[in-house]
Amino acid sequence: MKLYLDTLYFDYVIIGIQKYEIFIYDKKNQSIKLLDNIEIIDKNSDRKFNATVTELSYHKYIINAIEEVGFEKVLPNAISLIEAVKLYGDLSYGKKKYRDVEEEYGVLRIKFQIITS
Repeated sequence: MKLYLDTLYFDYVIIGIQKYEIFIYDKKNQSIKLLDNIEIIDKNSDRKFNATVTELSYHKYIINAIEEVGFEKVLPNAISLIEAVKLYGDLSYGKKKYRDVEEEYGVLRIKFQIITS
C-alpha cells in the first residue's frame, strides 16, 4: 500500500510532530489494516519511507477524527480545531474536496510508526 503526503506534512511526520494522518475511507483505504506495512511518499519529490500502521480509527466526519486526538497531533500548523477541519476539508479528492465526500465515505485516521533500518 502506498500513501501520498504533501511535502509539508511528509516533513512533519519525519520529524515527529505530526502523529496522525487522515484519509477518505474509500475502497482503496478500506484495505488498510492494523500492523500493515505501508510506503509513505512525498508527492513532490522521490522521498519516501516505510511505516507500520499502529492505530486505525473510522469516523463519519473530519471534525470527529481530529477532535478526538487534538488538532495539534493531526495538523501541527493549524491554530485551532476549526482551521484544522477547514484545511482537511479543502484537500483535493479527485475533482472534489474532502468536505464534499466525507459524508459518503467517512474518514480514516491513521497513526503509524516509521520503520528504521
